[in-house]
Amino acid sequence: MTADTITKTAATLRQQADELAQALTTLRAQPGYRRWAGAPGTPRTPMSGETLARANEMADRMCELFPPLEQLYRTLDEADAAIVASQGIFGDAAKLQHAEALLAQTPIEKIKAGFEHASKAVEQLDATWDAIKLRCSQAISETSSLRELAPPGDANARHQLDLIAAKLATLRTNAETDPLGASQQFADTVESPLQALRESLEHTGTLRNAVQQAFAAAEKLREEVAAKVQEARLAAAEATEKISGETIPQPPDEYALSALGQWLATLRSKHNDDMQQSLLTGTERWSEKARMLLGEAEKSLSANQNQLRQRRQLRGLLKALRAKAVARGAAEEATLTRLASEADAMLYTRPTPLARAAATVSEYERLLNGR
Repeated sequence: MTADTITKTAATLRQQADELAQALTTLRAQPGYRRWAGAPGTPRTPMSGETLARANEMADRMCELFPPLEQLYRTLDEADAAIVASQGIFGDAAKLQHAEALLAQTPIEKIKAGFEHASKAVEQLDATWDAIKLRCSQAISETSSLRELAPPGDANARHQLDLIAAKLATLRTNAETDPLGASQQFADTVESPLQALRESLEHTGTLRNAVQQAFAAAEKLREEVAAKVQEARLAAAEATEKISGETIPQPPDEYALSALGQWLATLRSKHNDDMQQSLLTGTERWSEKARMLLGEAEKSLSANQNQLRQRRQLRGLLKALRAKAVARGAAEEATLTRLASEADAMLYTRPTPLARAAATVSEYERLLNGR
């Protein structure tokens, strides 16, 4: 290298040495460093376990940095002197070569690496110290929240919370002297069990709500079935009284309705958190049976209402046809008179032979229209 390059290299290394010296001084003055390494007038924070080992390693690394830094300054001073001695008319070129050799062997990179290691150790210890306090606070809050979420009768959940709370209390104590060690155990010992318990309780709560909604829907469906069966029974009774010669579809009997109610009552009696999924399945099957009975009742009701409606429609049609016969002057015709009397007798007596009445009215209409 030229003399100018060597001179610039020496100046750069001295600037870096000064920056490192200032950085080391600043680091040693930081509260975090004083907490972990101690300082005159500032005793070290009581430590144990992983934290003590890490803090001791950091303090040892820091102590190891000062001899190389002092040696660096001595080397730079010697190199500066050699550079000066090499200059001028009577300068010694060998001195410049000696300065170049000195500058090529400085421990600057080793000092930088040691400082970065110590600085990161302080940052890690400080961050872990702050984080473990926050995590403990969050875990305490989560434990309280889960106690409120757990049903009063859920002894298992409350037992798990008691175990977690005991472990949390131990870790909080350990964290005062060994935040690193406590932090390493915290996830497996406290956070993961709390998360698993929350998921379990929320899942159980979701199922509990679903079961409650299923029972509410089932009760509404039961009332709907009962009302429809009653309506269908009245229609069947009326059809039986007023119509003959036709099949009278019957709704579900009292036994089927009673069995449906007993089944629902049995499901309700088993309502607890250990059977939520089974209860959901049970209410689904119950609802299928209830809807089947509802369909039978609706089918019976519709069929019997149609027959009663047909009887009323035949009465109205007969009345209209007789008025039409009067208007045409055919009301007294023997065949029409006979058919009208027969239809009238069937439609206004109970029970009405519906098929025969319909055939008679149809024949009356055919003959009347054929005139």
